[in-house]
This record gives sequence, structure tokens and C-alpha cells, in this order.
Amino acid sequence: MGIGAGEWGIALTAAAFTVLVLILFPSIERVIDLRRESATYTVTCGEGEVPRFESVVSSSGLKLIARTVGRDQSTAVLSWTLIGRHDCHERLASALFDDPDVKTLRTGS
Repeated sequence: MGIGAGEWGIALTAAAFTVLVLILFPSIERVIDLRRESATYTVTCGEGEVPRFESVVSSSGLKLIARTVGRDQSTAVLSWTLIGRHDCHERLASALFDDPDVKTLRTGS
């Protein structure tokens, strides 16, 4: 429309801005995704271990989005949905995986 109206400068500026955004946005999106990765962790453990695992998760550097706690006979079933940096997720997953009191561990996006 700008070209049809004879406003070449405005039309070319708008086109250049649009192309620039389309080129730069994937890079910016990757940076954002690295900082805002989300995952759900589900752990089964003894009932007495619940406070310790809550502490491990709260000190992970990840933001808590959702939390559920359940019980299956004498086993506690804990689930957290967390969001944050990829390296924080890796450290938490490793800590939970290496913990001898974790009976089962499931992770997912």
C-alpha cells in the first residue's frame, strides 16, 4: 500500500524491519528457551523423606509451577513441574537420580 501511495521510504523501511525480525527472532527464541525450559519430575520415596526432597527441589534454582503429593501404601509419590535454566534441570535430575532414597524417578517435558 505504501508503494502504491508513492511512499517508497516508508514501505522499504517496513520491509527491512520485517526481514530483520524474521532473521533475528529464531536466535532470540533459542536464548529464551534455554532460560525457560520446563520439566515435570515424579519421585517415589519413603514417607519420611518428603521434607528432604522438598528442600532439594526448592534449592534447585528452578521456579515451581505445580506440585502434587500422594501416597501409595507406605510410599510417597511427589511430583513437581518446574521451569528454569537447562543447567539447573540437569543438576536436579542428577541429584535425584543419584539419591539412594529415590525408589523411582520419572522426568518429562
